[in-house]
Amino acid sequence: MRIIPRSEWGARHDDGGGSAPLPASLLYLHHSVTIAPDLLPPFSDDYAAIRTLEGIGEARFGRGISYTYLITPAGLIFQGHSDGRLGAHTKGYNSTARAICLVGNYEVSEPTQAQVDAVRWLIADGHRRRVWSVTRLTGGHYLVKATACPGKHAMAAIAAMNMPYVATATQEEDDDMKLTDTIEFGNAQKSNVLSIGTITARNHNAITAIPAKLDRIATAIEANTAAIKATHQPGGTL
Repeated sequence: MRIIPRSEWGARHDDGGGSAPLPASLLYLHHSVTIAPDLLPPFSDDYAAIRTLEGIGEARFGRGISYTYLITPAGLIFQGHSDGRLGAHTKGYNSTARAICLVGNYEVSEPTQAQVDAVRWLIADGHRRRVWSVTRLTGGHYLVKATACPGKHAMAAIAAMNMPYVATATQEEDDDMKLTDTIEFGNAQKSNVLSIGTITARNHNAITAIPAKLDRIATAIEANTAAIKATHQPGGTL
């Protein structure tokens, strides 16, 4: 996964309304209540939806897009205002909190699995980059304001969104440590890296040795059975 920066989606207005300290101590979930883009590529409607929300934020508060990050139903993650800038998402907490906004109306629709996974990834990524000090969503916007935000279906998904994100072998992230060892062809560059040919040969030898091992096990079982029969007395114990 990756974060689509402001320059890529075409931000045109101010980047927040001033500076905000890092890391944030609170992380709230919101929904936009605007029309959600569909799930089909090329995702141009996702980019357009973010620009629409920037225009709404600019018209209402004069500081560009209101949220820190936005996630569409396809699981695309967009940068809103910069991490260290002041948004307009959670009145009374805009300097100490950051906001993740699900694009769509989640009072009537359920978040997609792609959105749930994207929130989990983003929580871990933001904590790693020290954007926020927390490792889970603080909760929904409704906790600090009389509002239905982020919608009943998004509220129900918060527990799943707060599950730790662990990348699978098919979702390797750029990091200091890879999930799998590298197998190189030809000359090994590191002493602990084996060639494919060596691994194949070892596997072949191990497989061909199996019948002989099974024969030895069968012989041992027969010998043990004979010994048991020789020592067993009817009505007694071994």
